[in-house]
Amino acid sequence: MARTLRRKTSVPNCSSDVFLSQDQPLQISNSASMTPDGSICSSKSSIGSHNTCQSPIYCCSTEGINTPVKKYLHTIHRQVDRHVNTLRPSNEEVLASMFLEKNSRLLYSYSQALISKSDYNSYHIRILLKFFRSRGKLTHLITNLSDIEIETTNYNNELFRGNSVFTRVFSEYLKNYCNEFLQHIISPIQEIIKEVKTKNQPSVLTGDDSLNGLLLVCTIKDVLEKMAVSITKNTCLLPPHLRYILRHIYNSVYLSRGEEASKHVLETLMFLRFILPPLAQTPQLLKKLQSLLKMANGKIFSRHSDDRHETLTTREETLFISSVNTLYRGIITGPLSFATSFKGVKRSEQDESYNDIVQVIRSEMNRISNVFGDGFETVFDIVKGKKDVVSANVINAAEEMTSWMIDREYELEGENKELRLSVDCLKKECCILRQKVMELQTNELNLSN
Repeated sequence: MARTLRRKTSVPNCSSDVFLSQDQPLQISNSASMTPDGSICSSKSSIGSHNTCQSPIYCCSTEGINTPVKKYLHTIHRQVDRHVNTLRPSNEEVLASMFLEKNSRLLYSYSQALISKSDYNSYHIRILLKFFRSRGKLTHLITNLSDIEIETTNYNNELFRGNSVFTRVFSEYLKNYCNEFLQHIISPIQEIIKEVKTKNQPSVLTGDDSLNGLLLVCTIKDVLEKMAVSITKNTCLLPPHLRYILRHIYNSVYLSRGEEASKHVLETLMFLRFILPPLAQTPQLLKKLQSLLKMANGKIFSRHSDDRHETLTTREETLFISSVNTLYRGIITGPLSFATSFKGVKRSEQDESYNDIVQVIRSEMNRISNVFGDGFETVFDIVKGKKDVVSANVINAAEEMTSWMIDREYELEGENKELRLSVDCLKKECCILRQKVMELQTNELNLSN
């Protein structure tokens, strides 16, 4: 026996408001059922089934529903589908998709025209970083540029040592988004250097051979010890996005060039490009730090003795090497916390960054178009305002939000898996350490006997 349900149903965003009035009964047969959210589906299919979806809001099967209801539903669906099909992406959405797509011609043209030249303007890099960051794609930009450099650099040449597009973008990224971590590391060292300056010992800073050698050694020892403590203490403060980028680059280089090359990449990006440049005015100290960095391998201990470590004769040098190994291990195998640290984006920042990058492209139109070549008309229409202004539509916004949530879920799953692997590695290392302790205890007993 059919039952009668009185309800009012309206669908927004249609050209006309089609609805069932409260006085008009909605007939539902015995073969139909009401879902928890108020939609209707046939009892022959499971609740929530979307097998018959033909539009973004179609969420029920019409099987088993009386003919008048089918007519109303079909009318609504046709109007919604017609409305969705008339929606066009806005200028901002088109430009963002051109920058974010795989092997982006627009990103390549922008980089080659404005960043690769010797007379480049760092402002253009900051605008590019801001545009990607406001859309949650900052790591996407930098890892893509790093992959391009890894693929295009000759195998016999060291990576990331020249003034390439990646190194310039990466340096600006470190300066604008990772400076807080750098200050935690460098501030204690700068205090020691400042103290040396106040004692009228400029030769410590310039490497003058006339300086008493013992005084220089003592100063370097103080710096090494203080730097070791700073690195160990602040490793947990390394920005998650920087950790994500470095691990991506490390893994890419490891797969293409091996473990030794990937270790050199960490040394280059983390120290030569980031931590050590503020100490450029202390050449003797800088030289000492660079020599010690070559002994770090990111491991707590090694099964085989390394002849290079036999040259370590001071406690401060050993502490510094251990702190660098701790930092490397945190980057390579430590928890990323990248997905949980990202809290979303602000629409105001997106609007501002879009206007800024449009102004840059408009002012540098000739240089960018010469690199882009054919097909630049789309970009030209956007920045010159010839295309009709269309606000961002709900469908595209919902798709972006869904895509972001899916990517975040994948990141969380990956981080969870890495944590489990790290726990397993720590268990194995603990077993090895226990064996070494037992061996030492056995040797001590044998010696005492």
